[in-house]
Amino acid sequence: MKKFFMLLVLALAVISAPFATASAAQKTWDMYIPEDLDYDYWAYDELDDFINAGIIDGQVVTEYDNELDEEFSYVYIKPEDSITRAQFTKILVNALGLKMDGTAKTFSDVKKTDWSFPYIQTASSLGIVNGKLDGTFAPNAKITRDQAAAMIYRAFQNNIQFKSNGIAFKDVTKDNFAYDAINKTSANGIVKGYGELFKPHTFATRAQAMVMIHRALQQESVDKPADSALMDVVSKLNNDEITYLNALDKAKLTDLYNQTTTDYQFAMSQDNVDMVDAYNTEDGSSLKIEIIKPFTLTVLSSSTHFAKVHVNDFQYKVTSTFPDGNFSLNVNGSNTAYLKKTEDGSWKVYNVVMDDEQEETLADEAASISQN
Repeated sequence: MKKFFMLLVLALAVISAPFATASAAQKTWDMYIPEDLDYDYWAYDELDDFINAGIIDGQVVTEYDNELDEEFSYVYIKPEDSITRAQFTKILVNALGLKMDGTAKTFSDVKKTDWSFPYIQTASSLGIVNGKLDGTFAPNAKITRDQAAAMIYRAFQNNIQFKSNGIAFKDVTKDNFAYDAINKTSANGIVKGYGELFKPHTFATRAQAMVMIHRALQQESVDKPADSALMDVVSKLNNDEITYLNALDKAKLTDLYNQTTTDYQFAMSQDNVDMVDAYNTEDGSSLKIEIIKPFTLTVLSSSTHFAKVHVNDFQYKVTSTFPDGNFSLNVNGSNTAYLKKTEDGSWKVYNVVMDDEQEETLADEAASISQN
C-alpha cells in the first residue's frame, strides 16, 4: 500500500463516516497510484516520485464493472515501453519547470495544434533540442539513449557541476554527436551503461529516461533554497493543520492546503477537508488533537527544484467522539516531507511519507481499534 501521512487517516478508517465526493475536475489521490508499478521494480522510487510531483500523469483507462454497475479508472505509466522524442521533451520541460526564452525553431513535422508543440518550442528556445538536418523534429520517433543523454546534458549544464572524465564506454566513440554529453553525465552517475557498453543507439525505455532525469534533478546546485524557507512551509503545514482541524474550520483548512501543498499531497489533503463535514456539534461529535511533543525539522536534501525535510519525533494525541462511540490514539507522526518549487517560485509539499516504524505501529493500533 502506498505510504502516506494524514493526521486522521486512522479516524477515517474506524468511524466510517460519510464524506463528500471529490470534484470531477480535481485529480483524486488514486490517480497518483499506477496499476503497473510494483514496489520491487528497479525504478519504483524514481517513478513514484515523478508521478507524486505531477511531472508525469500516466495513461488513464476507464473500465466498466458489470457486477457493480459502476465505472472505475486506472492509471498506467508503462515503464518498460519505449518513449518518443516528444514525450521525453515534455517530461524534461515539466521536471525543470522550463519556460520559453528566446526564439524557437520551426519544425516541419510539429504543428501548433499538436499536444507536444509548446514543450518542443520551449526546449528549442533554450537550445535543448535541435531537430534533424532535414528540418524535422521526428516527435513520434523513439528516443535513443544517446539522444536522451544529449538532451539531459543541455538542459542541466548550467545547473550542475559536471565532472570532466566519465566512463570510457567501448561503443561510444568521439564521432558520436553525444560523446561529450555521455562522458559528462556518466561521470556524475546520471547515465549508466551495461558494463563496458552504453548501447547509445538502443531505444530508451520510459523508466530509463525518467530515472536519468530524476538523477540529474538531485544534483542541481544553482539557486538552492534556504533551509529556513523549506522549514517554514513544513512547519506551517503541520502546526496550522492541527489548529484548523481542532476548530473544524473547513475554509481555513482549504486555504492552508492551497498555500502549502500540491499534486499528490494536495489530493490526499482533501480527505481532511471533507472530514470536517463528518463532525456535527449538535449531536455531540467532536475532534481534539493535542500535541504531546512538538516536532523539530531537519533538511535532508535540497536542489534547485526539489527538497526533502524530515519531521522529527512529532507526538500528538487524537481523540474522536461520535454518538455511537469514541476512541483515542497516541501518534508519533515522524515523517519526510517532499517539496518542489512551483511555477510561481513558491515551495510546496507534494508528498508526505511516514517513517516505516511509525507507519507499522499505527497500522497495528488501527487494527486493534477496529476489532474493539
